[in-house]
Amino acid sequence: MRPAPLLFAAGLLLAALPAPAQVEIERVELEARLDPREQALYARATFFLRNRSPRNLEVLELDFPAALGARARVSAVWDRDGELPWRADAAEGQAAAPLRVGLRAPLAFGKKLIVVVGYDLELAGFVSSSADVAITEKSARLAATGWYPLPRGAAPALPRRLRLAVRLPKDWQVAASGKLKRLHEGTALASYEVTLERVEPGAPLLRAGAPLPP
Repeated sequence: MRPAPLLFAAGLLLAALPAPAQVEIERVELEARLDPREQALYARATFFLRNRSPRNLEVLELDFPAALGARARVSAVWDRDGELPWRADAAEGQAAAPLRVGLRAPLAFGKKLIVVVGYDLELAGFVSSSADVAITEKSARLAATGWYPLPRGAAPALPRRLRLAVRLPKDWQVAASGKLKRLHEGTALASYEVTLERVEPGAPLLRAGAPLPP
């Protein structure tokens, strides 16, 4: 079940919004669990942001990649002090809408903000021409971009640094483009960490797959 978003006072998120304030993504930290049986990805993305606009930021807008369309399901958004109100209602005829998050207080020029988005992706039957994300019963592929939301008005548009902590079947073989570290091995799952010091659009991040039969 998808939890209902918090309500905004005075209908802040329903109102027409001006162009988004310019923000800098200093880094993003991603946590993901890959589910080959359901062909799904359960994730949370932690954004370390700084307001680079001369005006205060009151509503943060984020977009999921267009190719994912309605496959993204947001469950919650929060900051250091708890859950934040959010909306992601598509207008009639639209496949997807931006994720609009009401901030706890206006963010002034030069100030930092940490925002976390919890979401999942339903990828059964999904074919991406850019191959940014794919999960099947036997393999998985993640790119450095293309499967997590990004703030509108970000400049530069990509995170300066990325870290991924991922859980997947422990018998799968894993390869990564960045520094790969094995964190933990449980009964069914193993955890790995990948760090990229430079994020490039669509660049390979992680590949994993079930071992070939002898």
